[in-house]
Amino acid sequence: MQGVSILTEGSSLQPSSTDDSIKRRRARSITTTVRAIVFLCITLLATICVAAFRSVQIQSTEVEHIISTSFQATDANEKVFRDVTEAQNSLLRYQLSGDRDELTTFRNARTQIRPAQEQLHSHLTRLTNREDISSEKLVIQLESNQQDTIRLWLASALKSERAALNSELPNFTQSARLFEDFRQANSRLDELFGYESIEARNRARAASSTGIKVILIAAFASTVIMLVFGLRIARSISRPITALSGTIKHQREGDLSVRARENFGSAEVRSLATDFNLLAEANLKSRLRIEDVNDRMANLIDLGNVLGEKLGLHELLTRIVESARQLIGARYVAIALLDESGKEVVEFVTAGFSPDQVAAIGDLPKGLGLLGVTFHDTQIIRLEHISASPLSVGFPPNHPPMESFLGVPIVIDGTVIGSFYLTDSISGTFSAEDEQVAHSLSLVAAVAIRNVQRLETERVRANTLERVNEIELVIHAKSISERPFDVMSASLGKGLGVDRVFVRTVDSGGEYQLASQWQRDGLQPIGNEMVAAFPSVGDLAEDLWKSASVRIIDDHMSASGPIDERSRSHQRITGARAAIIAPIGIGDRVIGIVSVLMVDGPRHWTAPEAEVLKRVANYVATTIINDEHVEIQRNHITKLEQLERQKSNFLATVSHELRTPLTSIIGYLELLQEGYAGTISDEQKHMLEVMNRNSDRLQALIENLLVISRIEGSEVAITRSGIFICDLIATTCEEFLPLAKSRGISFEVNPGPNTAIVKGDERQLRSVIANVVSNAIKFSHIGGLVKISCAVDSATQTVEVTCIDVGIGIPLADQGNLFVRFFRAGNAVEKQIPGTGLGLSIVELIVREHGGHIRLASTEGEGTTVVIDFPLSTQDSF
Repeated sequence: MQGVSILTEGSSLQPSSTDDSIKRRRARSITTTVRAIVFLCITLLATICVAAFRSVQIQSTEVEHIISTSFQATDANEKVFRDVTEAQNSLLRYQLSGDRDELTTFRNARTQIRPAQEQLHSHLTRLTNREDISSEKLVIQLESNQQDTIRLWLASALKSERAALNSELPNFTQSARLFEDFRQANSRLDELFGYESIEARNRARAASSTGIKVILIAAFASTVIMLVFGLRIARSISRPITALSGTIKHQREGDLSVRARENFGSAEVRSLATDFNLLAEANLKSRLRIEDVNDRMANLIDLGNVLGEKLGLHELLTRIVESARQLIGARYVAIALLDESGKEVVEFVTAGFSPDQVAAIGDLPKGLGLLGVTFHDTQIIRLEHISASPLSVGFPPNHPPMESFLGVPIVIDGTVIGSFYLTDSISGTFSAEDEQVAHSLSLVAAVAIRNVQRLETERVRANTLERVNEIELVIHAKSISERPFDVMSASLGKGLGVDRVFVRTVDSGGEYQLASQWQRDGLQPIGNEMVAAFPSVGDLAEDLWKSASVRIIDDHMSASGPIDERSRSHQRITGARAAIIAPIGIGDRVIGIVSVLMVDGPRHWTAPEAEVLKRVANYVATTIINDEHVEIQRNHITKLEQLERQKSNFLATVSHELRTPLTSIIGYLELLQEGYAGTISDEQKHMLEVMNRNSDRLQALIENLLVISRIEGSEVAITRSGIFICDLIATTCEEFLPLAKSRGISFEVNPGPNTAIVKGDERQLRSVIANVVSNAIKFSHIGGLVKISCAVDSATQTVEVTCIDVGIGIPLADQGNLFVRFFRAGNAVEKQIPGTGLGLSIVELIVREHGGHIRLASTEGEGTTVVIDFPLSTQDSF
């Protein structure tokens, strides 16, 4: 039957690809047509608007020009009016006042009229040249009329001016009438200008109204066209967009599985739906990936909390590799830690390997391949195929095959302390998210490992300090009654659990002798004959002390490099397999060397054990040096006591052996001088006076030495009481008054107030005043002046005694040695002024003993001032 379509097997109820192509072409045609119509309407509307706007703009410009020209002509016409008016008024003022200055004003105004007329004519010419000016003839006529009136008035005004200059009676009435004709002509011209301005504004309004109407009509027509065609295509667009909007709403509400229809609506809408579905698929994958990363990060945070617990290092590393295997999804995981030098692997923990596989692999990795790269580089290595990398050096025998690789260095404070690697990702290859999680895990692991290492270091340090303190306490407790080296040997042997301890010290000849030895039970001490065979260790002790280090030997039998004869001899004599050797010294002095030995086998010495030996050796050295210092001080004190006794004996000898014969000598000199042995000549008398003078000097010297001895040795008990300085000064100065008069020296004494009280020994304080006053008199010129005074300074609570002389003074170079015993100033020696050089030193010693201070100021040739300060006391305190 014709016209009937039969669906055969394999037919589809879906539209064919040809129909879809036709629909797409039709949709594109409709879209193109709509776009063309919209573009045409917009272009038409824009063209009309631009044309109307331009027309209105041109007309507005022309009208503005006319108005501007009209305003300029009006201003020029007003200027003509002002100039003529000013000239006319000047003539009238001259008529009324007779002031000839007004004629000058008239001339000035008259000269301005002609330029103003020319400017007005120029503006009127531009105005009348326009075609749209309807009153062109009227303008010309009114301008001509105004010029005529000005010419007539000006002629009359000039006649009036000449008449005034000739002292004739001017005709001001005619001039006023002609001015009135000018004013009327000028007013008519102004009215014409105003009329033209109003007409120009009206034309502008009419032009603007027409342009607005054209724009409104064009806009309305374009709007109608766009609405008609827009409504026709809105239906074909709104429904697919509504459906797409519903799909977006479901996506926003969380239904990520819903998709937009890609075969519904125009080509643009279908293309938009396709792009939306692609974004939805990517968003779903991203959401799943974010959830996976969030789960990993949550697990990583939980792992950080677990690793923050107190764990041992091996347990911590086991937790890390097991967690890394679960978080990242790898078949094999391993973590390696480096030693302090960063060269050797000291810890290696795996996950995913069976015990048989670990045993079959054997030794720890050396870090030659990819693992070694992570030891020296802070960058993460991520590979799809290990064998394809040029950094790979292959696997050791019995190692399971591995494909993908993720190596992560463990870095803290910029230093690589180890690394961990993951191989054979469950998903095939390791992703960027896996790399990020592994990096975060390495940061957590680094902090946890460093904390465990620090705790272990602190624990070892605490144990070391505890062991050192115990040994030091033993040495300190027994070193008084026992030899310190013996105590140190026994303490080190028991504390470190070694087989033997040897201590050798250097004697006065620089040779090292065996000072002490200790051995555990079951071992025999080394005999003297074997001790004598010990090699010299002087150079070794010096080297170790200078480098502040110890020598550690874990095993003599496996020591790398050749063994020198000294070490071989030491091993043969002691039977040692392992040893630690440390120097004993302090400052620049090496006292000896100590060795702790293992005999039965090798031993891996630890840094804390070496530190124990080093610190104990330093402590013993300090103890020995302190003991030596104590002994030296004891000997020094003994010698000082002996010297003190010798000095006392010497002073006793001086007192007994010198004073007694000196007294006899002085007595016999007095008898000879008085003539008991017969008459003496003048020459003999002079000799006796010299002998007497030197005897007095020697006696004064002996007395001063005895005074110093008594003060320093405290041989005589000093009785301290309240001394009134005013009384002391008065009585002492009275004793020296005859000496002063004999030299013609004026003596001014101001004893001071009764409140000047000093706590001290009266005899010693009197000696101070006597020495100061006698020096002042002795070193003064004949006929000079000596002043002594006393005052109380309440601010500093001191008693101030001042002695001033106008004498020979003291050279500046000698003033620093004035209080040195037996020192005398150079000018005193030159002038042969007698003295012992002990006076001021005795004064300074007594003043210091009484808590005071002495100050001296002197100028050579002018005199000397001595000021002594004593602490002020009160009478109530005694």
